[in-house]
Order: sequence, then C-alpha cells, then structure tokens
Amino acid sequence: MAAARDVAASTIITQILYELRDPNGNNYNKDEAYAELLGYINKCNEFVYEILIDEESELILTGSGTVTTVDGTQSYDLSSNSMGDLWFPDKVWITNYDPMTMCEKKDLDPAIQAEEYGDSSRSIPDQYCLIGDYIWFKDVPDDAYTVNVRYFPNFTPLSAVTSYMPYKNLFNNEIIEGVCLYAKRRNELGFQAEAALKSLFMNKALKLMRKRRFNRVGFKPVR
Repeated sequence: MAAARDVAASTIITQILYELRDPNGNNYNKDEAYAELLGYINKCNEFVYEILIDEESELILTGSGTVTTVDGTQSYDLSSNSMGDLWFPDKVWITNYDPMTMCEKKDLDPAIQAEEYGDSSRSIPDQYCLIGDYIWFKDVPDDAYTVNVRYFPNFTPLSAVTSYMPYKNLFNNEIIEGVCLYAKRRNELGFQAEAALKSLFMNKALKLMRKRRFNRVGFKPVR
C-alpha cells in the first residue's frame, strides 16, 4: 500500500503565486516567510474545519485519550490527561463496557451531595458530562477504570510554510481558490468573502462525506 501524500503549505503557496502572476513573491513575500498567504491558508483551513465539525466528519475525528479513575473521585482534568485540545466528544467508554451516555450538569448533584454527607453509593460510571476542561461522571467511581475518550480536537493552524496541509489534501484546490480570492481583493474596503468561500467548501465537504460514509439503501412506500 502507498503512504499518504504529504503536501507542504509551501507547495500550495507556489501554485498560488502562479495564479496571482507573482511567481517570485515580489508582492506577497515582504517578510520572506509568506506570512500573508499563510494567514489566508489558515483562514480557509479553519472555514473547512468549522464545516467538518458541524457535520461531525470522521476526517477530523482524530483525538483520543484515556482517563484512569480513582475510587471516590468524580471529576478529572482533561488537560492533565493529554486531552486539553478536546472540543467535544464522539464516544466515551470504559474498556470492556458499553459506551457511556451524556448527562446534564444537574444530574451530578446527587452524587456530589452524597459524597459530602459521607453516604455515597459508588459504582461503575455509565454517564458523563463535560464542564470546562473537566470530565465528570454521574456516579462516583468505586474502583480504578480505564475510560477511553474519542473526540474532535480543536483547530490547529499551520505554524509555517513547511507544515503539511490537513484533510488528506482533499480541499487543496478549493483552498488555493480561496486564498487567491483574498489576495486579489485584499485592498478592497468592505470585501466579504466568507459567504462565498463557505458555500464552496460546504459543497466539496458534502460530496466527500457522502462518498466516505455508509449509505443505507431502502424503499419508501408511496402513498
């Protein structure tokens, strides 16, 4: 099998410069780091990310980690467990148990109060909720359990032109188009590109996700 293709932002910038009729970067490389174009690339990447987040696309379902519970401890700091980049969870489960369901913050109160009164009935957690950077369990754990978390992480911009493009390069052509749009009209007052670009990225995202997801085939009765 072939390895995934890595495309650096510098390669994308080279194509952009040709599109802008500025192959030597005379207009877009004043700082000798292509900061302007890299900024546009990151803005386009973030637009794509927001769309994929809304659609809960598996393309960005890349976060995972574990929390080991302690008998009598109800909440755990995600940042201290290498999951400080968690935006929202996809699946939470204890090894060898069914996935947990999400509860509301108010559902935690009975267990909290029981612990305060020293009248707790601890058990294997089967519900959780997120409060800030902490994961809380509805029931206070009665032992050490390995809790697995699969999640959507926060967006991370490219830090330099040597960084590789995300999303398996599936949006590179659209991002090039978006960057060129920003660059060509950077001096126009009141220029708004977001709506047009989001429509462009949304159309591509939906097409890709339809091809990458399971399609259920069925028949609807005609009335």
